[in-house]
Amino acid sequence: MPLEALSWRTEKRKVSDLIPWDHNPRRMTEKQAKDLEASLARLNLIDIPAIDTDGRIVGGHQRAQILMAMGRGAEEIDVRVPNRKLTEGEFVEANLRLNKNVGEWNTDELANFGEDILKTVGFTEGEVASFFDLEPAEEILLDQAVQLKPQREYAVIMCETEEEWDQLRVALNLKEVRRGGYRKGSQFDAIGTERVVRAERFLKLLEVAK
Repeated sequence: MPLEALSWRTEKRKVSDLIPWDHNPRRMTEKQAKDLEASLARLNLIDIPAIDTDGRIVGGHQRAQILMAMGRGAEEIDVRVPNRKLTEGEFVEANLRLNKNVGEWNTDELANFGEDILKTVGFTEGEVASFFDLEPAEEILLDQAVQLKPQREYAVIMCETEEEWDQLRVALNLKEVRRGGYRKGSQFDAIGTERVVRAERFLKLLEVAK
């Protein structure tokens, strides 16, 4: 008798009730685990695990493991469950496909995002450098703007009038720069007056002004 065609539905399960598959071939480096924990802490569970009808994890082992380590074992989360128990062959295929059939990055599109966000989500320095095709130094006509970093302390000076802005621009010696974090020639590339000044430079200007 042929098996019923597979379909999947979303149900709730406790994290602690999810059963890891002993032969799961996927593993994570320490950095990848830290990146995933940061993602779960900031954005919560976006990509939900898939399990068999008996609770055995098909895909999402690392998410379940990190959630347990974060003390969220008693929490109920959404999971994907099939309409019938998977055969062993279907289980193995599903596990491998979830980890392998994930496409590849369009590096031209990635280069349209800022370097900071790419590093925040886990791309390495080397990967980010390869996305941006940095030009030889002699071809760079303008510096890139300094980018605000939320994890740093900063103060904001707000101008109420154009006159104040003109005076501030002169006082701080603000330069024309390229928009920071984007590849030259991308749709987000632009030139304008710098809006972020490092504290070291500002404090030196204050010393000169004394």
